[in-house]
Amino acid sequence: MRRVAWVATAFLVLGTLSPGAAFADSSNGTVSLPSGAAPYGVAVSPDGRFAYTSDFATNQVSVVKTSTNVVVGDPIAVGAAPSAIIVSPDGTTVYTANQNDDTVSAIDVATKAVTSIMVGDYPNGLAISPDGDTLYVTNWFGATVSVVDTATATETTTFPATGPWGITISADGSLLYVGNFSADTVTVLDVSDGAQVGDPIAIGSGPSGLALSPDGSRLYALAYNDGKLVTVDTATGAVLGKVGTGLAGYGLAATPDGTRVYATSSETGKLVTVSTATNKVTQRLTLGPGAWGLAINPAGNRAFIALNGAGSSSESLAVVHVDTHPAITLNSLPDAKVGKAYVVTVTVSGSPKPTLAVTKGKLPTGLKLTANGRLKGTPTKAGQFGFTLTASSEVSGIPTDVSKRFTLVVKK
Repeated sequence: MRRVAWVATAFLVLGTLSPGAAFADSSNGTVSLPSGAAPYGVAVSPDGRFAYTSDFATNQVSVVKTSTNVVVGDPIAVGAAPSAIIVSPDGTTVYTANQNDDTVSAIDVATKAVTSIMVGDYPNGLAISPDGDTLYVTNWFGATVSVVDTATATETTTFPATGPWGITISADGSLLYVGNFSADTVTVLDVSDGAQVGDPIAIGSGPSGLALSPDGSRLYALAYNDGKLVTVDTATGAVLGKVGTGLAGYGLAATPDGTRVYATSSETGKLVTVSTATNKVTQRLTLGPGAWGLAINPAGNRAFIALNGAGSSSESLAVVHVDTHPAITLNSLPDAKVGKAYVVTVTVSGSPKPTLAVTKGKLPTGLKLTANGRLKGTPTKAGQFGFTLTASSEVSGIPTDVSKRFTLVVKK
């Protein structure tokens, strides 16, 4: 069945911060894609070195080197109207769901060779098993989920669904979560036979993007027509909360540490940050019309967003700096000696860069903690001195700190 490509040209990222956010996720620039690309989906390689975009209007995949934010090599020709895109767990193969010719394209990353796999009518979503052996494809008009053997590049069976779009898989590979756009539900399927597990979960109008928390305890779903992010307890199927993220949302991803969920809204052109602890929006970052596909790199410090809104002749991939939690990476302190100069740098990580403070106990007399995280001075008294150091910053606008206890031995 032939269909009309509805995605228009992309708009250049603007990158503005929410009012009052002292520290927050921020625009890190854009990647210019081939003319007329209309990027739809985004996926990042397991090592974080490359991002791949499915270019809906040109039937291609662009490869972006994430260290430079530049497209490398020529675009790779795939099937008609590629939408969802995913990378195999070992990083060797990239898959696209091609809406207008009912295929999946499998790209060999090393050789750029492309294999075409026939699936159902209007393939629109992709998930892959943790071992990479099985690919699952939602077929919206076909009302099925295709099960594909990746070794033989063949569809082996199908599972029933109702206008399915989004799909994700549990960390152990045993359960599929399928967003039934036409039924306003998410169903949970056993991968062994496609049997439904529990009752359908009512999400709201038009479930689109789906994501699981890193520990698998929460399912996040976007209700496309309601403009809501819905949080579900995966153990019970209960809806725990809903929060407004904007109409026409598709891109959805949880940070690797599970503290935040990011969602796109094509209607508003924003990337929306939601705290998983409070289920509240902490930031709305303006990117431009048509904020669509979304991926977060394995390190959790960059988000990549496909922009395909009308109003510009520029096609781009927005790159957003994602705040990361503070951490004190120094584990212990070397001994000091009375009357001898002592200098140790307390190493920290996190973005924005955390500040350090002594929050419990006291440093040995003669030592101080400098603004750049150095313990320095000349101790005047021997003994064992226990104290707590705390690293603090604002992560996506949320005050966050972490503490670590140290003991410093000062010898005579």
